[in-house]
Amino acid sequence: MASALSSQRQRAISGMPLGPPNTPTPQVSELLQLMVGPCEKEAVQACRAAKDASVLVKFWLGADRNSALLGGADLFSVDGMQERAQMICEPQAYQLSGGLEDWQVNAPVCNIMEPFTLSSDIGTMKFSGGLTGTYTFGGVMNSNYTGTYTFTFPNGPKAPGKLVGGGSGSIAGQAGSGTENYTATPIGPAC
Repeated sequence: MASALSSQRQRAISGMPLGPPNTPTPQVSELLQLMVGPCEKEAVQACRAAKDASVLVKFWLGADRNSALLGGADLFSVDGMQERAQMICEPQAYQLSGGLEDWQVNAPVCNIMEPFTLSSDIGTMKFSGGLTGTYTFGGVMNSNYTGTYTFTFPNGPKAPGKLVGGGSGSIAGQAGSGTENYTATPIGPAC
């Protein structure tokens, strides 16, 4: 980012065009957003290697600070930042148990930050992965549901938490909706 800003400043001072003719000059905040992706990947690799969530938190806060200084919006939400960083840098495996009505599961999940699947004798639910996301369900009697879910860990990701999902769809042609509730009990590092 420093190189891109320096090049842009040098071109402006010397009267050179900032880019190819008839091409709009990118805003500094746009350049920052472009650079954040690869830099965030490096920060994730570093925090995983060190098993230290503060590496990723420092990156996110620094990126937000630079974006604000350049007139841009925050790139990363501060709400739950420490929890998200811990989940990314030190992923855990969880035993998920619960469900809704006849849909009940009690299964280990190696890493909830990656896509995962829960199955029972009545169907299969596929989750997008992450602390929040989407899911699809398919099963007996032509059941098809889609919805969203959220994990919460009030005492941190190494203590029990909850998974709540809500969606709608149909079973045997009848529309319906519901909310699934699960407990998420840590069982060790991600496998």
